[in-house]
Amino acid sequence: MRGICCFIVIIDHCINFYKPDIRFTGMSGVGGEFRRLIAWTPLNIIYSGIAPVCIFFILSGFVLSLKFNQSHDNKIIFSGVVKRYPRLILPILASMIIMYCVYFLLYHYTGYNMNLTFWEAITQALYFAPFEHTALTNYALWTISYEMYGSFLVFALLSFFGSHKYRILFYSIVFLFLYINNSFYSLFVFGMILSDMFVHGKCSFTAYARIIFLVLGIIFVTTPYQRDGVELYRGMYSYISYFDGVEYKTLYQLFMLTGSMLLFCSLCGSNIAELILNKKPFQYLGKISFPLYVMHATILTVVTWVLKNTVSEVSLTNFLVTFFGTVVLCFMISSLFEKYIDVPAIKISSKLSKKLSEKYF
Repeated sequence: MRGICCFIVIIDHCINFYKPDIRFTGMSGVGGEFRRLIAWTPLNIIYSGIAPVCIFFILSGFVLSLKFNQSHDNKIIFSGVVKRYPRLILPILASMIIMYCVYFLLYHYTGYNMNLTFWEAITQALYFAPFEHTALTNYALWTISYEMYGSFLVFALLSFFGSHKYRILFYSIVFLFLYINNSFYSLFVFGMILSDMFVHGKCSFTAYARIIFLVLGIIFVTTPYQRDGVELYRGMYSYISYFDGVEYKTLYQLFMLTGSMLLFCSLCGSNIAELILNKKPFQYLGKISFPLYVMHATILTVVTWVLKNTVSEVSLTNFLVTFFGTVVLCFMISSLFEKYIDVPAIKISSKLSKKLSEKYF
């Protein structure tokens, strides 16, 4: 699931960089009709990059609490806290150093300046990405600060309430507070709740309920994002105009939170979903998903420069060829990154947590 979500994020970013007008709804002719068909229906899920991020956050809450929910061993919480920073930041640090080197060579040989110093690459990786909600040179890393704080929120709730008889009630109070405030952090807590229910056999939805969750979830998460060239309140999403007293950005965030939770519920514990997602292509995609996420910005920057200096106007054919080339390149580099950087980072963080656990437990 994580791999599929990451792939959708890459499609989103490829369109942003290579051919933004693929989303434009005001164009004429057959191309315009085709664009509107996608933009104003759930088909736009293929390039809607925010919903996958919401799924990432639910997955984190679900997975980080899973082992504790199975064993109620406090060592797991301690281990999770110790591992989280190095597990995330070591690959991010490597990706930022690679980004700096690539940008340095790009500037040296072409004069194309991305304005990234070595010190900025290091500080963005070690501090700004995990601890500040701020724009970064590697734009995809805006999620990491949410991941970091969301992870610690999960561990804090587990340590306070994880073994309590009424833990679901306590989790739900925290969840509702965050959800009412339209916070991404509500998704981490939702993942925790679902994980607890899953472990204790309470996450069994009927087939009809799953279908309803799936349909409503897709409708909500494909709500058009507010951006240049995209007309809002149109097509299937004209119903949003009934909420014209609420700022669109606020509504959009609420639909993303709600839709992603419904989608996750439709898949969690589903035999069909498990059968599909256990296929080798999806397993491979999941394995390289984090390297793919942290590395694709560097790759897209270089490919964008090549594309803009090769053709004066990017046609649909140019876009498709460039997109498939980008995907192949991303997969190749991410596979190497996963083998030589991501896996060692996991081993280092695990060894660190093991040593500290043996010392303090």
